[in-house]
Amino acid sequence: MKKCKFDDYRSFTHCSEAYYTKPIGLSPGVVDEIFFGLSCGGGGTHGEMKMEFRELGRKIVPQLQVFDDGWEVLASFTDLLTEMAKVSCPCSVNSITPKQFCEMLVRCGFKDITLRENPNPVPEESKIPPLEGYKQALHTIATLWPIETSAKIGNVAGINDGRSRAIIAENAVVIARRALGIERMP
Repeated sequence: MKKCKFDDYRSFTHCSEAYYTKPIGLSPGVVDEIFFGLSCGGGGTHGEMKMEFRELGRKIVPQLQVFDDGWEVLASFTDLLTEMAKVSCPCSVNSITPKQFCEMLVRCGFKDITLRENPNPVPEESKIPPLEGYKQALHTIATLWPIETSAKIGNVAGINDGRSRAIIAENAVVIARRALGIERMP
């Protein structure tokens, strides 16, 4: 595994407890999710995976998802895999809960990096922007919004195919242009 010049550390984020998950929610069918992996002290990760908790047959069950760039990192988490194997039992009525999985991660030396509070809260009086603020935002969307941003938003919203994300991007730009009077409705 590649070692970086910064201190690597194990970390996790409990999504349902993060301040930014509340407005957008989780993907459909997902009750909770926890991202974990090997973080680089300089930013980013060397590999990350996700434990999703989904409803399956009236039970909430965990499902591990790992992209190929995280396989080597997962293999290095032998202590975590051993702990996971201890709670895995086909005859068990209850599956591990998200809270119990987070506790397991902490026992295995993972640092909880969940942002529970917004580090840059919006002052109460500035929550409703004036009309000019809306116009500026629409102008930005209409002229500068890159397709990659739409792809990221689409991915967070659970829209995972490129064609759907491109349609979202095109529609957002058209709506913004129409709202500004740059483009007329057909």
